[in-house]
Amino acid sequence: MVQREGAGIVRFDIDAGRIIGQQMDVDKHVVGFRGEASSLHYVTRFREELLPDAVRAAEKQNRTKSQ
Repeated sequence: MVQREGAGIVRFDIDAGRIIGQQMDVDKHVVGFRGEASSLHYVTRFREELLPDAVRAAEKQNRTKSQ
């Protein structure tokens, strides 16, 4: 009910054809969802960012060594 109502920003790398970052926010008050006296306040933020190739390669190498 609340999760479908969000706002945010999506950044694209048009040349590469991919998303390089996005942030979606929801801050919603719902009154009366389970009777007249019920109230719900829902706040969430989703954020992701594409890491540079060098950082991704280093993280992958570190994970391989620790296993």
